[in-house]
Amino acid sequence: MAKITISRDRGWADKIRNYIIVLNGQKAGTISEGKEIESNLEKGNYELYVKIDWCSSNKLKFSILNSNEEKKIIVKSSLRGFRIFLASLYVLLAPSKYLKIEEI
Repeated sequence: MAKITISRDRGWADKIRNYIIVLNGQKAGTISEGKEIESNLEKGNYELYVKIDWCSSNKLKFSILNSNEEKKIIVKSSLRGFRIFLASLYVLLAPSKYLKIEEI
């Protein structure tokens, strides 16, 4: 089976809260600040995102083509630097950009 590793970086925003991992529309687990989780996936097409309350990340689509494939994903808060002061705007106007998820 292929392996997926999801890492969450460290930061002030949501420091003590877990993000919910959603894979193909189903809750697949949670991840806390600074942690990493691994899981096995079968061949196929996937859509992955993370959320917290009503806010979420972009949706990352990927395919697993080989059983020995490895995917590495990182989850970050968009509230970095001066943006931490814009938290209310993200929540109200751009809830799907509150978090970021990308393949590394």
